[in-house]
Amino acid sequence: MASQFYERNTSGMNADRFMARLTDESTVNTMQRHYWTARQFIRTKLGKKEDEHLEASDIELDTCLNLYRSVHGTSFQLLNNVDNYANFLLDETLVQNVLGKYLKEKGKIDKTVAVGRILIAVGRALLFSSHRLNAARIGVSTFYNKLSVFVERAIGDCSQTIEAVQMCRTEYRGSLLWMKKTSEELDPEVDGSMEKFREAQTTVKSNKERLDRLKTDTLQKVNLFIPFIYTTFL
Repeated sequence: MASQFYERNTSGMNADRFMARLTDESTVNTMQRHYWTARQFIRTKLGKKEDEHLEASDIELDTCLNLYRSVHGTSFQLLNNVDNYANFLLDETLVQNVLGKYLKEKGKIDKTVAVGRILIAVGRALLFSSHRLNAARIGVSTFYNKLSVFVERAIGDCSQTIEAVQMCRTEYRGSLLWMKKTSEELDPEVDGSMEKFREAQTTVKSNKERLDRLKTDTLQKVNLFIPFIYTTFL
């Protein structure tokens, strides 16, 4: 009896059904999602053209992503330049201060009165210049600190959302490929084809809902860049 039961349930098309019972469906679905996500990722890297309606639905998101990339790149470049300039001002301030004091001391002990006066005058000018440079350096350092806050809080927080929405869009488009494939293979007479289509359809719906939420979050965070810049730097 046991052998007959085994043969009956593992012969022909029933073999697939028997294996399906032994396989964790959640694991299969996860593997399917990863496969189609990877396939979509490769399509994107290869520059494959997407459906025009799909691209049209993402125009606002793509515009927002381009703005983010521009602000991201410009901010980090500006941060680096300001840091270099602040370091230059610090070095120049120290050099002028030390040289100014040295010339003043040399002018006081120089035996030639005219030369001594010139050295003292140049020394005083350098000391005055070093004080002005130091004041400028403090202003530059203040600007650098504010810019660092902007990069860390605004751009840093937004970057996580950007990565999430880009990944979710890849997953969503991959699930569309999956659903398209299962719809082409859909045959009510073939065992399991309807279930496969429904699984893909459910994944598409779930990914679409998650993508819409992330799109909203992305647009809100990027649109807050301008008010944040005004309140931070002006």
